[in-house]
Amino acid sequence: MAWHRVYLALTAISTVLLALVLADVPPFGDLRPVAAGALIVALFAAASVAHWYDASLARRRAEEGPPDFPAPLDEEVRYRDESEDGEDGDEGREEREE
Repeated sequence: MAWHRVYLALTAISTVLLALVLADVPPFGDLRPVAAGALIVALFAAASVAHWYDASLARRRAEEGPPDFPAPLDEEVRYRDESEDGEDGDEGREEREE
């Protein structure tokens, strides 16, 4: 889910709601600004809890999956020995690989 769109939509809805309350447009004119603010806070709180829950599900799915390997399992992975960390730089590397 694209959470940035959810938060953007909530921001737009909140702006319209506050504008309707402050302009005294019926039935929103009957709503007190403090109640409108509390409603907006509740909407953002619900969205952030849903975002947290979605992120925790994604994290759990990633942990249950197989680990990522830098090389396929059928290839032999060669690691550098400490003796290969000499000062000879790239010139010595060609000699060692032969």
